Amino acid sequence: MIKEINEINLDEYGIKEIDFYYKGTKLVDNIFTSCILIGENRTLLSRGITICSPYDKHCKETGRSYSFGRALKAIKNKKNSGNINDNHLRWDGEYILRTRKLKSKDFKEFIKILQDNLIEWVTISEKKDIKTIMFKLPRLYSIIITRNMSFTWKCEYKPTPNNFEKTFYKLRDMKDGL
Repeated sequence: MIKEINEINLDEYGIKEIDFYYKGTKLVDNIFTSCILIGENRTLLSRGITICSPYDKHCKETGRSYSFGRALKAIKNKKNSGNINDNHLRWDGEYILRTRKLKSKDFKEFIKILQDNLIEWVTISEKKDIKTIMFKLPRLYSIIITRNMSFTWKCEYKPTPNNFEKTFYKLRDMKDGL
């Protein structure tokens, strides 16, 4: 990852800072990795998103590499690409069966999360202070959560910062002017 960054002339694109952030839930450890390229006056130049399928095993380095490549693609081409569109969200009825071991003290909170997300579950074993449950995670869960963060492109040029980016990174919208 560092090698990829060192091979790019950041000044050529007005990049002053590169940062990454992640989104996970109690159901899936990592939903997506976002790379943001920040320019002069804390403006968001581009954003790259890598969505981690519930089938995948999360790899931090892979997520960073793909999202950086996508953010760079957006700034180089000066356009958005890789639409995360509503066709991805059409319910196909496919589930992934997941199991989770929980301590009794965490059980009620986790079950509430499942119920709030309308996810079916069943207790498959109880031993001492540990319960093992199985739940049916929708195959498109990661895409649904990503869309809920207001992301519509995997490679986005001059995006409007979302609430998290505005708050955490103190980013300014390019449309607000300098």
